[in-house]
Amino acid sequence: MKKWRLPTWGYSRMLSQNKHADYGKELFRVDRGFYLIAFIFFVVSGGALLFFSKLSGVSGRGGGNVLFQLISLTIYGVCFYLVIRNHAKSALFIVFQSWPLVLLLVLCFFSFLWSVEASTSIRRSIALVLSFLFCLYVVCRYQQSHIIYMIWFVCVLIAGFGFVAVALPGWGIDPNNYSYSMAWRGLSGHKNDFGRYMALGLITSIYLMFFSNFRKIIFAMMSAVFFAFLILSQAKTPLASALLVLCLYPAIRFYVVGNFIEKNRAIFGTYSRMVILTVCTALVITCGYLVVEYMILALGKDLTLTGRTTIWSYALMIGEDRQWLGAGYRTFWGETLTGDFDYYNPYWVTVESFRNGHNGLIDVYLELGYMGFFLFLLFLAVFFKKLFLTGKSCTILRREYIYFMSIFMFYLIYSVTEQVTLKQSEFLWMILMMFFLCISKNFKLRRLRGEGVLKI
Repeated sequence: MKKWRLPTWGYSRMLSQNKHADYGKELFRVDRGFYLIAFIFFVVSGGALLFFSKLSGVSGRGGGNVLFQLISLTIYGVCFYLVIRNHAKSALFIVFQSWPLVLLLVLCFFSFLWSVEASTSIRRSIALVLSFLFCLYVVCRYQQSHIIYMIWFVCVLIAGFGFVAVALPGWGIDPNNYSYSMAWRGLSGHKNDFGRYMALGLITSIYLMFFSNFRKIIFAMMSAVFFAFLILSQAKTPLASALLVLCLYPAIRFYVVGNFIEKNRAIFGTYSRMVILTVCTALVITCGYLVVEYMILALGKDLTLTGRTTIWSYALMIGEDRQWLGAGYRTFWGETLTGDFDYYNPYWVTVESFRNGHNGLIDVYLELGYMGFFLFLLFLAVFFKKLFLTGKSCTILRREYIYFMSIFMFYLIYSVTEQVTLKQSEFLWMILMMFFLCISKNFKLRRLRGEGVLKI
């Protein structure tokens, strides 16, 4: 009986293009629409959210910010049309291989059936799915090296427009934030968001400075700019997360490719890496637990992480009644369930319902229950697995996968005290979705080539 194989739909040509890609000047050989799509990415991911908030009089992505929603809907609609018209088969191939992420998005969408605020879940889940389609379009159209450059260019736009916004009274610096009266927020609307963008730009610039052959001085200068803006944002969590990721570079490289330096040909095997990483992870966790108190105090925070542990205890107490399916996508921190938040939290006095629990992992459980949390852990596990296996077997993708893993580690560290997971039109989450789509595509293509289905 003939074994059934998944159709490849002409992916030999695409894989051969990746095979001969030069990571120097090839990085800048892009089509005319590249910078337009990068600017669109800058707009829809919240890089200019403050601009739309000023015009509409409503802060944030939702809650009545009609202008931002209409522009995003128009852009996502065009991308959906382009995917169907130009990349239907390749998009279907990638979606099929990215099934953990797709299942997670499907659960978010259908959570309106049991949501405490059905209209909110429907509206925000549609925006989440549309942002996924935008990421799918970018992955279908561009190579991984171009996507990395696009991320860097978006961070440059955020820094540039943010610098201009600081010069305008009441824009780049929030006059109502008395605790951080001089903190830069750029056009993103909040100092933590601006700091997160600058941290991503810092990591990306340093990566390109070492691995790109094209004008390293540009990336070196932008690394200094991103770091300076990150300091000026006074956002401590992005700063600590970025510095920790940079310090973990040897471990990240070892995880992905099995060696520590480019010229080292002694590649550790899969099982050797697993054993070494398991032992090292246990040691790091043990040592980290011993010094965590000192690090928290050094960052100027108390042991409650500025009230975050109080928020988590309160949220888990409220979420006990909806353990299996949660409160519904993006509805837990609304008036229905958490209207008495100010009573339980003495640190931050708000005039409206709180927006998130400052912990991406806990919020997934609160919104989607055990079912969603299991799918989320499955998504993380598949992400780790494909990075681990594909990075070692493919020399061409090693440098890019090191960057992917660096951003992924930044996301995990950052998510401990902030929420970006499954957030619609969020820059970091959209980057993560793009990376997962790229990794899933390459992982399957490499297996098909190993089985003799693809001839390259």
